[in-house]
Amino acid sequence: MLKFNMSTGKLASRTRAAVLLASATVCMGASGLCHAQAVDLSQGAAYHPVPGVAKGQAQLVVMRKSLPPGDPAARQGAHVYIDGSLNTALLPGTYTRFCVAPGQHNIEAYVGDEPFFAGKAHPRTQVELKGGNTYFVAVSDGGAGELVPYGREKMEPMLADMRELRFVVNRAQAVMPCEPEAERTIYTLKSDVLFDFARGDSAAITAEGRAEIGRLGAEIREKAAEGPLNISVRGHADPIGRASSNLVLSRERAQSVRRVLVSSGVTSEWIRAEGVGSREPVTDCGAGPATRSRIECNAPNRRVEVIVQPAVER
Repeated sequence: MLKFNMSTGKLASRTRAAVLLASATVCMGASGLCHAQAVDLSQGAAYHPVPGVAKGQAQLVVMRKSLPPGDPAARQGAHVYIDGSLNTALLPGTYTRFCVAPGQHNIEAYVGDEPFFAGKAHPRTQVELKGGNTYFVAVSDGGAGELVPYGREKMEPMLADMRELRFVVNRAQAVMPCEPEAERTIYTLKSDVLFDFARGDSAAITAEGRAEIGRLGAEIREKAAEGPLNISVRGHADPIGRASSNLVLSRERAQSVRRVLVSSGVTSEWIRAEGVGSREPVTDCGAGPATRSRIECNAPNRRVEVIVQPAVER
């Protein structure tokens, strides 16, 4: 099974599409008959960074890199098939974006596969897509089915000069309109302010810490006027000491912050607490003993994050 998060080699550097007027095979109507159609690539929308997607969907951005005008494949569409149905026909220097339900799908792209349309007749490349994720992939150089996975940071520079291609009537029933990720706000509370040193129980919350959590609770209650919320309280510890002890401490601090938020009037059913230990540092202070300078350096890593976003009803 193809994994879209696998590492890949770099593709050849892109060139701006030299031909704005091109042709590709278009399939129309219930009969599935196909014909060549002229396409003005300048009419497509220029690429802008795509937003996140709702957890009930998986989002794909599929690109086809530019080709020299003399290349025989430059005027052939790369037919993108979803679960055995045509989604679009990408020309060189264009991209498409769409969403599907999370789970297993057959997704592939073929260049010049007329008249037998191999991807439609015999889908063979299966991928597992996770909800809330965006996958950046490209048509392979040979256009023989399997898509090439990329990360956002590698593919977006290639997409900068490309246009979105929407001229094909989508016949893939699995494709659905993309729903944006619910807007979220992340509050970062410093553990050194919230708690006495090396403690995470509720009794160890400082007066300053309780006041800060109280102010946050008031802001969350204002947000709740617009509807129910999903709130995640995540405790973090620095990497000094044993990982198992750091995990326990981070979990205890998250649960303590949750209790104070509930006591301030935030609905308890909306809040979940978890500890992630020292797995997600924001600064690297190196290894070594617990010297004063190392403890001070690690201060940003000792924190509690409160993530607030609207609850999405499905």
